[in-house]
Amino acid sequence: MDGLERVLEFAQRFFHGAGGVAEREGNALKVLLPSDLAEELELPEETILGEGHIPLQLGSPVLDRMIRKATAAPPVVYGAIDPGYLKKAGFEQILARDFSFPNARLSLGQTADSRSTYMVVFVHYTALSDERKEGQVGVAVQEKSGAVLEGFLENWMWFQPAFFQPGDVPPHFPTDVSKAAQAALSRAQELAREDLAEFIHSMTRRLHRDVRNTREYYRALEKEMIAGLQHPTLGESQKAERAAKIQALPDEAARKIEDLRQKYSIRLTVRPAGAVRLLVGVVQVMLTLQYRKLQRGISVLWNPVTRAFDPLVCELCGATLRTIYCRDGNGRITLCCHACNR
Repeated sequence: MDGLERVLEFAQRFFHGAGGVAEREGNALKVLLPSDLAEELELPEETILGEGHIPLQLGSPVLDRMIRKATAAPPVVYGAIDPGYLKKAGFEQILARDFSFPNARLSLGQTADSRSTYMVVFVHYTALSDERKEGQVGVAVQEKSGAVLEGFLENWMWFQPAFFQPGDVPPHFPTDVSKAAQAALSRAQELAREDLAEFIHSMTRRLHRDVRNTREYYRALEKEMIAGLQHPTLGESQKAERAAKIQALPDEAARKIEDLRQKYSIRLTVRPAGAVRLLVGVVQVMLTLQYRKLQRGISVLWNPVTRAFDPLVCELCGATLRTIYCRDGNGRITLCCHACNR
């Protein structure tokens, strides 16, 4: 496929996805656009792009505006994983491996094949200090709970997911994924800081070095100026002026050190660069919790991609959990992390 053909194919898909209509006429596109899209692209609502008409090639203003709009929001693709085989037994051992309920008793109930949705989010990070560092990390989360999954990111591609065409996405995917997206970005910040450990150490070391040098400089300057007060040629007014400057040295040094702290402080920003949302066949396992005189049924999902149960989340702070504490929440068992349980 040559460059022109790729541009025309991109433009046709772009217009269809944005609510317009685009039909090929040789090496041109006859388009009908919604009024808001036409205004954004600075085009008439009905026009022809391409050969002999409004230019539509790499570098043309119209194509540049289309690319900016298409990439303004992170791209999202949808797919499904059919594992082919799901476990039927042996969940007791996996439960004991994957979860701990320190203050509750647990009993296993029925199991059933089910489906769950997951999001793999690719996050771009930028760290600004005296230098600039950039990179990308990936995070996988369960969309319903917002639990962060370990092992999913590394393994999902091996299952050869089938991807849906735009407009053919099944209704299983939730429309509100704000909780999952926030969990992914929070985890991405942690991963970014791990990636930046050497950079952070370098900035901290340089800050300590420059602060030490600044303090030594002002100590030496203070000694020199105090010694200069004894010079026989100085008049009383000159001595008073120099004494005032000596008194101001600590404040001046503090301002210089604060400037250094600002110079070497690290401002980390993360933004989603793209996401893959996947519908995966799982096993739903019903559990019964016994805490004091309270009982509660919960369900956990065995995930064939990670070959483990998906983590739960703290019902008070949203943290991803493998060790779950139970507490009495107005006559109902509340699942929480160690910190919230305290």
